[in-house]
Amino acid sequence: ELSTRIEKVQGDLAKAKDSAQDERVSFIRRIRRLEDLLTEAKEREIVSANDQSITVAGLEQRIAEAESDLVKERQTSTERAEKDYAEMQRLQDQLDKAQSEILQGRSKCLDLQIDLEQLMVEVAG
Repeated sequence: ELSTRIEKVQGDLAKAKDSAQDERVSFIRRIRRLEDLLTEAKEREIVSANDQSITVAGLEQRIAEAESDLVKERQTSTERAEKDYAEMQRLQDQLDKAQSEILQGRSKCLDLQIDLEQLMVEVAG
């Protein structure tokens, strides 16, 4: 019975050694895979950094172009606003003149109406 237990313990020990060896091999494989992934990530990061620097340069150029366009648009917009304001002033002057003429016409009309009423009074009287 003791020898059976010893054989059983030796068998369990052999299985444990095999299992430990399998785990060790598996662990080494995982470490190597992680090292490969890390190397790959670093390579991608370098490529990405290069791409980003190219992208940043492109974006900086696009920003400079957009700022230039904005300055031009502001200038054009300012010129357009000045022209529109001048036109509005011209139209306002015309409106003021027309209103003044209307008021003068009304005044003359009232004067004529008063004269007409006086004539009617004279004719009637």
